[in-house]
Amino acid sequence: MGARFGQVWRLAPSEAVALEVQVSEAIAPHLLELHTSRGFGRWTLAEEGGLTLVHHTWAAEGAAAWAPLLRAGAEGLARHLGLCLKEQGSWLRPAGEAGGLPPWY
Repeated sequence: MGARFGQVWRLAPSEAVALEVQVSEAIAPHLLELHTSRGFGRWTLAEEGGLTLVHHTWAAEGAAAWAPLLRAGAEGLARHLGLCLKEQGSWLRPAGEAGGLPPWY
């Protein structure tokens, strides 16, 4: 825990976001939580009916602007792994609204 590293997320050649990321929780191979100065991301993995389910939560300032980047990342990862992306979705609520942040934040 506590490891820090730099990360660059690219949506297109002209669109990139550089972040310093800190690992706040990791339970291999089921959970990874990262914090940045802009918010946090949490990934959980589980097996269901022969499929690997990946659930990702990204709670950050300007979260709606991140949605296309996260969608492109999911599609790119599936392509890289040679897998079919079965389903993706987005549920966004502004921080401060009832239920706006997950209970574990």
